[in-house]
This record gives sequence, structure tokens and C-alpha cells, in this order.
Amino acid sequence: MLDIAEAEFAEHGFEDASFNGIIARAGISKGSMYYRFRDKADLFAAVLARAAGVLATVVGPWQPAAHAAGYREQLSAVVLRVFAVVAHDPTMAQVVRVVARIPDALVRLTPEQQETALAWTTAVLTDGQRVGAVRSDLPVAFLASAALGLGQGMDRYMLQQLEHTDPEQLMALLAGSIDIFLRALAPP
Repeated sequence: MLDIAEAEFAEHGFEDASFNGIIARAGISKGSMYYRFRDKADLFAAVLARAAGVLATVVGPWQPAAHAAGYREQLSAVVLRVFAVVAHDPTMAQVVRVVARIPDALVRLTPEQQETALAWTTAVLTDGQRVGAVRSDLPVAFLASAALGLGQGMDRYMLQQLEHTDPEQLMALLAGSIDIFLRALAPP
């Protein structure tokens, strides 16, 4: 069912995707669909959760860095791996293009996903502080919140650029976003 919903959202966008069309293509009753999903937004959230799970696997666990340069290299590699999946996996690219065109209110992480993202970010920043790549004059919880907000803003912009920016320009934007991110967290 999620494959069918993903295809419908990718083909028509969120607004024009038909909840009834998804039900018909899945070959299930409306009652069965409403038993699993409250509405189209709830179904879309499930599609996004699946995509987020794929990206979380790509990101993987953080490996402690040996030094500040290694930390910056590893963080850059994580961002590049995620971007490569989005840029080269047609299904993932379609899902993120839909995300880029809809209001922020519809793109919501589950509390579990939020907790996972915060824990991963906190571990990454704590490791960065350990090797001197991340400022330690501010609480790591504050830095994690700021980093997640900055990352979300950058992600939104990059997603909006996917459809009409050539790959070379996208790579320049990506390199710039990594640089901004690292500079924002660097020790004063």
C-alpha cells in the first residue's frame, strides 16, 4: 500500500493525489484504509516515515573521530551520502520533490524520529566537542537544537532546488551548506 501511495504522491504531488485513487489501486476497502490511516495526510506521513528510515540507514551510526579534521570529513561524507541517495534513487527523489512543494505543517516527524534525530545529533556534536571541532562554550543541547533547525532550513532549500538546478550547481550549494554548518558550530 505504501508503494502505491508513494507513486501517487510522486506523480500528482500531495494536493492532487487522490486518497480514493490510492484505495482503489491498492484494492482494499475504504474501511480498511481508514482503519490504518486517518486521512491522506496520515498516509503521507507513513510514506515520509519510510523514506526517513531509508535515510537513517544511509546515515548510519556516528564513529568517534580521531581529530577535528577527521570529524569534519566524516560529517561531510554523511551529508554527501544522503544527497547521493536523493539524487540517484528515483523513488526517493520523487518523495523529496513532493516534500519540497508542500507546507511545513504536513512534513512532520514522529516523536520517535525526532528523538532519534536529536540523540544522533547530540552524539555527533559531543564527539565534535571532544576533538575541538565544535564549540564547547554553549550547552550541547542548545547546539543540537540549533543544528537541527539549521539543517532543516538547508534541507528545505536544497529540496526546492533539485528540479531546476544542474548537478554542478547543486554540488556547489551542498558544499556551501556543509561549510556554513561547520562554521556555525566551530569554536569561536
